[in-house]
Amino acid sequence: MDTSSGSSREKKTLDPSNARPVPSRKKSLQL
Repeated sequence: MDTSSGSSREKKTLDPSNARPVPSRKKSLQL
């Protein structure tokens, strides 16, 4: 369970696609 969670989290952080939607959503919220 821990290995799966860590892997998923690391993949998200490493994935630029995931980091992109994060700031995009923040901008949408601010707008």
